[in-house]
Amino acid sequence: MSPARALSVPLLAALLLFATAPVHAQGAAEATPPPATTASDTGVRILDDFETLDGWSIETSPGARLEIAQDSGHKGRGMRMDFEFKSGVGYVIARKTFNMRLPENFAFHLQTRGDAPRGDAEFKLVDRNQSVWWLKRRDFNFPRDWEPLTVKKRHLSLAWGAGEALDALTTIEFALSPGTPGKGSVWLDELSFEPRPPVQAYTLQPQISASTTGDGSTPGAAIDPDPASVWHSGTLAEDQWLLLDFLQAREYGGLIIDWDRDDYAINYRVEASADGETWKTVHTVRDGNGQRDYIALPNAESRYLRLSLERSSRQRGYGIRHLAVQSYEFSSTPATFFEAIARAAPRGYYPRYFQGEQTYWTVVGADGDAVGAAIGLGGGGAPRGADATAIHQVSGSIAHLDGRVPIAALARHRQTGDRDRRQDLQNAAQTDCAHAKAGGIPALAEKICVHEVSLKGTLGVPPRADGAARSDAPRAG
Repeated sequence: MSPARALSVPLLAALLLFATAPVHAQGAAEATPPPATTASDTGVRILDDFETLDGWSIETSPGARLEIAQDSGHKGRGMRMDFEFKSGVGYVIARKTFNMRLPENFAFHLQTRGDAPRGDAEFKLVDRNQSVWWLKRRDFNFPRDWEPLTVKKRHLSLAWGAGEALDALTTIEFALSPGTPGKGSVWLDELSFEPRPPVQAYTLQPQISASTTGDGSTPGAAIDPDPASVWHSGTLAEDQWLLLDFLQAREYGGLIIDWDRDDYAINYRVEASADGETWKTVHTVRDGNGQRDYIALPNAESRYLRLSLERSSRQRGYGIRHLAVQSYEFSSTPATFFEAIARAAPRGYYPRYFQGEQTYWTVVGADGDAVGAAIGLGGGGAPRGADATAIHQVSGSIAHLDGRVPIAALARHRQTGDRDRRQDLQNAAQTDCAHAKAGGIPALAEKICVHEVSLKGTLGVPPRADGAARSDAPRAG
């Protein structure tokens, strides 16, 4: 099946805002905290429009500096956080007191942009018991232009404290902690609060429509449970679409698309809309190879979802055997996304921990010998020595998700002392390269595809200039 299509949705997945630890204010006057209020159950309300900076204070770690100032905002005036880190460690925090009772479910919204190095970013709430709840994103890259960010209650986890019910708020904090020395600025505007209905499972039946439908086919065949049914578009126009109407705003985490064996989309876009009129592209696929596509849409929410199909495999329309919308949990973290892929893959294609199993290792080798290896329970190896150069060179710079999930296939394939096993490793590396490129993660693709090309070189296989996987590479899912 086709390589997994990972995604980071810039608008919703980015959500989070700034880094860890306490922060202190220089130059911002402490205002009298506003009286406690109860959030209304009707609509979004502005907590701070940043037309003044009253009430905001800052805190910094040793070796870090932070200044807050007014600047042009998304609307009117906004707050600018100017920071400097003399070393690669530390934090800066901007905070303000908000005494407010919280409903069962809620969301905070914010407009933000930045001109800053990548680093950890945190959005934190302090409750009435002084417990701290946060949304933390590591290696976050602020958008250069204004973008709306949303932090929902389900995104928050307990950072420290007693951890009782989050039913009252005293303080909001924004924290930054870049991992490298340097300066930067982050702009904030339109901080607002939205009471939301309690979270409930989606139980409606979506309505589905299509631009065209071939003889003997219906759009509903794409989402019905019958594995033998297939929706097929008309065959004359190259541009086609398939649209889902959830009948209400719905949270979801991604898609699994099973394509027709012969007629599948090589190029297509996934688009979302709140009203069916204004659409936003949330994922783009180029050079797809059919079979199964996994598409991560972290923290996505919309009423309408559309596949805009742009180029077909043989210019005879498009066929979809099954389109499954996945829950929020599907892509809540990169690790859970790959766990979902691993569950549908043949056993042994992915490390055991993707399936909730522990892997046990033992060291093998002769006393005093310079060559040794670590052998895993499932046959996986971490060899050392000249005869394992192909693996050893890659393993030193293997990419990780969440700091613990190795992506390169050498983590799941046995050591390669002979040509056949090296071919296994090469094929697996091709698959991982395709996963990263299709998933729209440039930094990850750069690391993995470079290693995939170098592995081809060790086997005498001419590498492709773009590092893409060959069509005979094994496919996940």
